[in-house]
Formats: sequence, C-alpha cells, structure tokens
Amino acid sequence: MEAFILSAVEQGVMTITLNRPDRLNSFNDLMHHQLAECLKQAERDDGVRCLLITGAGRGFCAGQDLNDRNVDPSGPPPDLGMSVERFYNPLVRRLAALPTPIQKLENISRLLGTNIYIKRDDLTGIGLGGNKVRKLEYLLYDAKEKGADYVLTTGGAQSNHAMLTAACCNKIGIKAILVLKQRGVQGRVGNLLINELLGADVRFVDSDSYDDVYKEMDRIADELRAAGHKPYLVPVGGSVPLGTVGYVDCAREIFAEALEQDIKIDRIVSTAGSGGTLAGLVLGAMLYGDGCKVTGVAVCDDPFEEITAELVNGAAEILGADVHVEPKDIDILRYYGAGYAKPSKEGLEAITLMAQEEGLILDPVYTGKAFAGLMHLIRTGKIGENETVLFLHSGGTASLFAVDPKDVK
Repeated sequence: MEAFILSAVEQGVMTITLNRPDRLNSFNDLMHHQLAECLKQAERDDGVRCLLITGAGRGFCAGQDLNDRNVDPSGPPPDLGMSVERFYNPLVRRLAALPTPIQKLENISRLLGTNIYIKRDDLTGIGLGGNKVRKLEYLLYDAKEKGADYVLTTGGAQSNHAMLTAACCNKIGIKAILVLKQRGVQGRVGNLLINELLGADVRFVDSDSYDDVYKEMDRIADELRAAGHKPYLVPVGGSVPLGTVGYVDCAREIFAEALEQDIKIDRIVSTAGSGGTLAGLVLGAMLYGDGCKVTGVAVCDDPFEEITAELVNGAAEILGADVHVEPKDIDILRYYGAGYAKPSKEGLEAITLMAQEEGLILDPVYTGKAFAGLMHLIRTGKIGENETVLFLHSGGTASLFAVDPKDVK
C-alpha cells in the first residue's frame, strides 16, 4: 500500500509529511485514512508534544482531489460537501477517551499469587463507559458515511451495548431505536433508567429468540424507509467484522502500553458475550502480541469458538492481514453459572473481591463472571504463578443495580 502520509518523531516533535507530490498533495480517501491513523498514534503517544505538518514537493496541499470522487457523467452532480462532513470535520468524531489505562491489581495479585493487570475499558468516556464504544466508533462512522439518520440495534433488557449506542448516537446527532428482548429486569433500574435519561426509543420484543428480534428490527427499518428515512442496523453487541476492528485497535494499544511499562503480557482474559471484543483481541494478539494467549470466558452457551473464528477472519480481511483461524484455535472457558444475565455465586464473589481489595466495580452479567473464570484458571493451575495476565474490564456497571439477590445461583 502506497504511503501518502509519512511521519517521524524527534525530541517530542512529530513531523507529518503529506506525500502525494504528483498531485500537489491533494487528498484522496486513502490519504485521509492514513492521516487519521497517524493522528491517532500522536494522540496516544505521551512523548509527542508538538505536530509539524508539511508537504512533499513544490506545494503544501491543494485540498481535496476532485478526480477521486468517481463522478458519474450521467448522474447528479457530486455532493462536494460530503468531503467536509466525512473528512475535514473531525475525521472520526472521537467517541472514546483513549487510550484507557493499564493498572496492576496489586492486592489481588498478592492474594492469588499471579501478576494480574487490568485494562480499564470501563473508562472509555461516554455513558458509563465500556467496550462497545470502540466498536461503535467504527460502526457509527460507517452509518454517518452512508447518510443514516436512524440507528437500530438490539440486546437484552439491560444491554450495555444498546445503552452506549443510544449515548453515542446522541453525541453525533443520529436517532437510536433500541429493540430489546423482554427478558431481564424491567422497570426504571440499571441501563433501562439510563436509556430513559438518554431519551432513547426503546421497544421490547416478547421473545427469547434473536431471530424474532431481527425480524422486528427489519419491520421497523422498512417503516422508516417508507417514510423517507435511512436506517442503519447494528446487530447484537456490534459484533460484525467492522466493529471487531475496534478491538484489534485495542490490542495494539495494550501491547504498546505494556511495552512502555516494561510488562510482558502472557495472557489476556476477556468476556465472551457476542464475540466481537474477543475476536478483535485474538486477531490483535496474533498481529502484535508476540505469542500472547487470549482466553474468552463465555457468559452463555453460544458456540463462541465458531462465532469468534468467523469474526477474526472477517476483520482480518478488512485489514488485509494474512490471518486465518479455525474454531479449534479459539480458547473458551465456559463459566457462566445458570445462564446469561443470571448472576452466579462465583461471579458475585469476584465482584466483592475486586471491590474490597482494589476499589473497582465489576458487573454481574459479564465482567464479574469473567473475573471469576480467571480466578478459577489460577486456582486450578491452568494459569501459572509465573504468567502475567491482563484482564479486560469491559464496563457494564449499571447492571449491578438491577440485580435481585434471590436470583443469585
């Protein structure tokens, strides 16, 4: 791939060179994307204190390359304002506060006899934070690019993904419709209360089958199209290959931060909920992780080996990475208790330990069960005392306030 953006850092100054001199450094789509990636690296590098932007050749920059717009002579004139909206306004309207920190769990590491770090993706900076923001950064950019004015998505009644979709849509000016399963805690508690505060249009489907939920989403989308709107549909968890790329970015961030802190991470442990976060971490570890293992702790009985492998391969294709995995390559621990969204005794033990030893709050649906799974792996010797483990905190704290103690099993 041709490098239209060159960069170098010296004494805290990053010099960015626009490198398309044959076109007076005018921008095409690839150049925009390369500049966005370069700026993202600058944002995340504490050593960069100044940016210097220059151009190769005899001119600095001639602006947008209008020849790059693929104008159809028989069609309507191109909307040149699209380039302003799509690129020259903030290239990606930053939804997430990145990078999120990596911290050592000093007290729990001492108690369990293993070095354990935590990646604080509960601090992604919108709503109550959480992993879904990284996926939504890509998916909602795609929605805006396609001119969508509505985003439809789904999940359980206490879905973190659905809540964060509503929050992110508010920020970028798109209306959100949340089509949620009827199961789960009802009433003004947890994420349902937050959805109300966000002004989200919440619609319940009285079914436990996502086939029924997706049929309802399609019906609503058809109604919107008939009324002249442009809906954009996001599946449960945002777990499609494009959303998965957000967690490939996270993996790259993890290994860069670990290098800065002189940490060699042997294993990442994460929740497996809809598969996208885990898939991104798996692919990212293969690309950047120098032999790091990734273990997903399942929160339900879905076939995560197959789901995750498919998402890894789809994201690899988007990124042009020469990677292919099979379901047998995906490491899944099933440690979810009575079922999805049903708090477990082991999960609440993990939540209590984290709160009382580290002052951090996990949730009963995802991170509590995932950390309980990590503790199980340590206690059974499947994670050795010489391993350095990183646990991904994916957020979801609001669901803690929707727990009924009598449901704990």
